[in-house]
Amino acid sequence: MEIYQDSSRSAGERAKDLLSKMSLEEKINQLECYLLTNPDSEVMEKETQNGIGSIGMMNAGRTSREVSENISRIQQMVMRHSRFGIPALFHVEALAGPGAPGCADFPLSITNAASFNGENVKRMTQITREQMKALGIRMALSPVLDIARDLRYGRIGETFGGDPTLVSEMSCAFVSGLQGDDLSQGVAATAKHFLGCAQVEAGINQTRAVADERELEEVFAKPFEAAIRNCGLKSVMNSYGEANGEPFCASSRYLRGLLRGKLGFDGVVVSDYHSIDRLIQPFYVAKDKEDAAAMAINGGMDMEFPSRFIYSGMEQALRDGKVTEETLNESVYRVLKLKFELGLFEAPLPVFEEKLFDNAQYDDVIRRTTEESITLLKNEGVLPLTDKSVKIGVIGQPGDSLRHLYGAYTAPVTTEMVMDLMSDAGTVGMAGVKMETVNEENALNDEKRRRLFQEQCPGAKTILEALREQYESVSYAEGYPVGICDSMEQIDFDEAKKLAAESEVLVVCVGGKNGVGKKCTSGEGIDSTQVELPGGQEELVKQLYAINPNMIVVHTDAKPLVSRFIYDNAPAIIEGWLPCRFGGQVIADVISGDVNPSGHLPMDIPKSTGQMPYYYSQRNASSMDSIRSCVGDFIVNQDGYIDAKREAELPFGYGLSYTEFSYSDMVLLVSQNGAYRVEVDVKNTGERDGSAVVQLYGKDEIASVVRPYKELLGVCRVNLKAGECARIFFSGNLNQFAFENLAGKYCVEAGTFRFEIASDSRTPVLERVYEQPETLEVNWRDRVYYAQSGRMEN
Repeated sequence: MEIYQDSSRSAGERAKDLLSKMSLEEKINQLECYLLTNPDSEVMEKETQNGIGSIGMMNAGRTSREVSENISRIQQMVMRHSRFGIPALFHVEALAGPGAPGCADFPLSITNAASFNGENVKRMTQITREQMKALGIRMALSPVLDIARDLRYGRIGETFGGDPTLVSEMSCAFVSGLQGDDLSQGVAATAKHFLGCAQVEAGINQTRAVADERELEEVFAKPFEAAIRNCGLKSVMNSYGEANGEPFCASSRYLRGLLRGKLGFDGVVVSDYHSIDRLIQPFYVAKDKEDAAAMAINGGMDMEFPSRFIYSGMEQALRDGKVTEETLNESVYRVLKLKFELGLFEAPLPVFEEKLFDNAQYDDVIRRTTEESITLLKNEGVLPLTDKSVKIGVIGQPGDSLRHLYGAYTAPVTTEMVMDLMSDAGTVGMAGVKMETVNEENALNDEKRRRLFQEQCPGAKTILEALREQYESVSYAEGYPVGICDSMEQIDFDEAKKLAAESEVLVVCVGGKNGVGKKCTSGEGIDSTQVELPGGQEELVKQLYAINPNMIVVHTDAKPLVSRFIYDNAPAIIEGWLPCRFGGQVIADVISGDVNPSGHLPMDIPKSTGQMPYYYSQRNASSMDSIRSCVGDFIVNQDGYIDAKREAELPFGYGLSYTEFSYSDMVLLVSQNGAYRVEVDVKNTGERDGSAVVQLYGKDEIASVVRPYKELLGVCRVNLKAGECARIFFSGNLNQFAFENLAGKYCVEAGTFRFEIASDSRTPVLERVYEQPETLEVNWRDRVYYAQSGRMEN
């Protein structure tokens, strides 16, 4: 028995032995990928000669069983073509459940983030892991760990929001649930997009990261490092952009120096789809495929996704001395090692279990996540709406649409994209993906699209359907179709205005359409110059308000509502995010009071587009709060702008409830090594059961380099019955404040540190101050990324 065939040996030993036996062509093939758009294609037979490293699952079948059967057949073909029987690593998107037919679908990432509950994310990915394994797909191109602060950027919905501490906690929950305790029974997570992918110039996808080196390392790399250190993250995908003139897909500074060096990553780096192509155009740093292949692998890129377009030039690059075989071997070793760690050589084929795809068994998890994410942003006594006989007028296309409850990379929206790609040769999917064959008969008209979502989302209800189950008199008018941007003269509001006059209460449903396609208002490559409501929706709200101001505005989209008129005038506002299958039902339950809302904002809401980007944790002297605290006459305009205040419409962490919470008896204890513990009593002082999301913030008052105005240290969600009190704790370390000083040393400097208990980032309720007597040098690898928290036993 060869060493690589001996399962008792370590994955590293087996990979090293197998690598020593492989030809140059076989090695290069392990770094390449084939995108499966047609499982019956004869092209696949040719593309997998001498093996293939990975196969992307764009279209592998119409049902989960069919997907499993096709993967089994294709995997056997790949291994048959490989001299050593090396299996392929199948991958798929899994942001909100596996992106494959018949799988469970969950709320999109921004929705999960609003729950401030990592346990929901971990349970989601545990379910995702079991279903992906049953299909034979062992790599997920998820999670997205980008820090999202500019709402012009179209991919906000794929992120966990705008705070590096919250994103770090969510990243660890996602990766630990997906990979599991034993990777041979797990799925490799791929964290993306390294680095600063959402911090793009002018909010436009794939442009350069607008951040300095300190910010890239301290802020944007933090969630990646948390997943690497805490969870053994196995794969990382690059950002499309660049920093310092270095494209991330080929930057030794970032992939080797920062990612592998400072952050300690030892897994596989994979390219975002077609990102290496960009070295030739539009970066213009490589003249041909040979140059691009050399730049990418020398920079630290292991695998090219989704095809062998650039790495087909790798062999010539080796012959010309632009790449050494030692460099090639490093990448191939990492790919083989991951396959051995996943147990693919022993169990390469899917073991399909029908019971795992009875998705009704996951309803409790999905519904709980949805309930905890719905965010009440304003309530002037309108909610809850307890009178079941009240005449309700539901106005707005999102009110009677399942499609508007789902976002990009969820299973039904992925199916929609595939159908659109299969029917129109001019349609381009995510990352420029197109289909091999196109047939116009696959085209989805409005009715087919509606049926698609009804079939893909069994049991799902629109907001209108759910309200009609609870109230005696509910009528509907579309008002304004989302995504249509024609002139206002072509839009007829008469039906909606008539309904407004006849109704006692209006439920006005507004928002966007997130995904890929010509009619979407946000998504990959669908960026915007305005962050306010798309189209004529705000004009419709204004006209309805003039007729009937007793309105509840419900917003569903991949990013939060931005509308000065609505925040100033509407008496009640509900942020629904992209809540998927139970979204309509839960939003109706929040309106009726059957569910007490407990979501909180995972990002600051700006007052207008002109404030972008805006975030509470800006550095001192950039934060308006720090500027306003200055003394002297040199501050020309303490509002920031001559025409508006530089402040959030609503701050990060904000969220209302139908009950009230009080905080008392805050205690702060700090040990000699910097470990701290914060304890505080939280009481539900209202008459309804509810969930408090307690937030701990910190501030380094004086430092040798400019620091954030304040930082989130940790969060704690606690469920309390009416009148109940609980004592909760936060446990962390002062090294959460650590930074690299001007001498190049990581430290916590001596001085004053302020700790705040708050219900949002703008409003501290309790605070304690700690004086650190001496500077503490910090081992960067031992940092705490977010405080642990929980409820203390009585």
